[in-house]
Amino acid sequence: MSTTIQGELGRYAELIGARKDDPRVLELLQRSPHFREQQPFVDPSSGAEWIVVESVADGMRLQFRDGVLAKASAEVAGSAHLDAAAHPDELIDGLDLRTATADDVVARFGAPTKRGRTSLQYALEGATLTVAFLDERVRAVTVSDGRR
Repeated sequence: MSTTIQGELGRYAELIGARKDDPRVLELLQRSPHFREQQPFVDPSSGAEWIVVESVADGMRLQFRDGVLAKASAEVAGSAHLDAAAHPDELIDGLDLRTATADDVVARFGAPTKRGRTSLQYALEGATLTVAFLDERVRAVTVSDGRR
């Protein structure tokens, strides 16, 4: 059991808190020609400026709060906005997200820090991992700074 993530999602987890212009962030963004930056918007309740950079074709969405990476999400099942990640079996080493159930996630990471009706949440070093489910299968995985 481990509370660290190895694999593609682990690379994003290591960058939570990095600035949008950080060379490591730019390197990840340059790995796919499909990443597109959306228009910034201000959250009226917090005053924070959000910028979303997503790759519809790769099933990835990055969210920057005030210029800092706050969330990175990968769609496993696909959604109305994003296609499914091309290689969900490479997102988290030791866990094939194409077929993983909540029991498989618990077997890999242990008891969750927080259990929701359709999600499991884990505290990692420097990040929070959220695994969301739909019909008993993994729908999406997100690493974040744990703030809303």
